[in-house]
Amino acid sequence: MTNRTSFYITRAFIGACEGGFIPGTILFATYFYKTKELAIRLACFWSTLNVARVISALLAAGILEMRGVGGKSGWFWLFLIEGLLTFLIGAIVSPLFTASLGQCLQRSRAFSIFLNHQPLRRVLFSEILGIQSEKKQS
Repeated sequence: MTNRTSFYITRAFIGACEGGFIPGTILFATYFYKTKELAIRLACFWSTLNVARVISALLAAGILEMRGVGGKSGWFWLFLIEGLLTFLIGAIVSPLFTASLGQCLQRSRAFSIFLNHQPLRRVLFSEILGIQSEKKQS
């Protein structure tokens, strides 16, 4: 980035890419929890999101102090470092997501530690199997 216009374009691009994160996360959570169970999970999500914002702001303040390193401005380092961290975490975590609840059942056998989590166990075994048996009957 060399001027204000390139900053605004970059920021708009980042905003467009992250715009669906919160609605997508909430939708994804609704696949696993009933309405009564979802409230506490969403409360944890929103709390964690606020903690992440605080940590991100402190990290950004530190990164902006790198202005002049390598002849680049602080904004360059901010976008580069935070962008690389986001990309790296996304690349590591995205293969763990499943396309359907049925795939969770297959993966749960590989990650048997999750089977001790009661709501997830109920979803994986009773509700998915119940849905599959209903589909076979119709």
